[in-house]
Amino acid sequence: MLRTNIAAVLLAVLGLFIAAPAVAQDFIFLHAPNGDLSRAHTDAGINYLTWDRTRWTARIQDGRFLHAPEGDFSRAHADTAINYLTPDGAKWTAKLVKGGFLHAFEGDFNKAHPDEKMAYKSWDGSSWTASLVKMPTEPGPHRQHDLIFLHAPNGDFSRAHADAGINYLTWDRTRWTARIQNGQFLHAPNGDFSRAHADVGLNYLTPDGARWTAKLVNGRFLHAFEGDFNKAHPDEKMAYKTWDGSAWVARLVAGNAAP
Repeated sequence: MLRTNIAAVLLAVLGLFIAAPAVAQDFIFLHAPNGDLSRAHTDAGINYLTWDRTRWTARIQDGRFLHAPEGDFSRAHADTAINYLTPDGAKWTAKLVKGGFLHAFEGDFNKAHPDEKMAYKSWDGSSWTASLVKMPTEPGPHRQHDLIFLHAPNGDFSRAHADAGINYLTWDRTRWTARIQNGQFLHAPNGDFSRAHADVGLNYLTPDGARWTAKLVNGRFLHAFEGDFNKAHPDEKMAYKTWDGSAWVARLVAGNAAP
């Protein structure tokens, strides 16, 4: 009886964090090899080894996992849980919670704990960490295969997060948000996309206050000091000041949220 009461209390507390299907269905995965977010990429699916070491792919649909043997979604089934192997070979089960996972060792949810990340074995036995990235639901600006941003405070990618937008200070220190649409930047003053406009360039301030312009070239940035592209250089990263003046580094990752 005591065990039952404790389990009920635990589940009631954790239930405060559990996402409704309408929220969870908007997530895709951010995958990092060995947990290294500086090399992370996004994908609508996760290729994992289940408890018997067979190969499966899961996507998120209607707030549940859609599981496909060997990635064959013509034979897929839906479930609220995913049974996976951690990098050390342990058997765990995860369910979706708001912005992350609810993990239970060997499926025992009486002892479950929430976490933003899921460490798992991929099909080839390699170690990966997955977190959830919420894709925007507004119509129009966000399309399949568009790039999104991976933001790292002070360039520390161990604390990075992915987002469809970048909040930056432009040359006159006004606040703008940019997203990527059809190979261009979509700029919104103060994040108001009802007043947004598209442009091939983004004028931003670096952490030391210098004025630079960036363009998109083959999944990277092309940076030009004070907009002089005669002296431009390509780079995978962009160091910028965000709205509160703090220093961040962004790089681009694929934002493929195809079902």
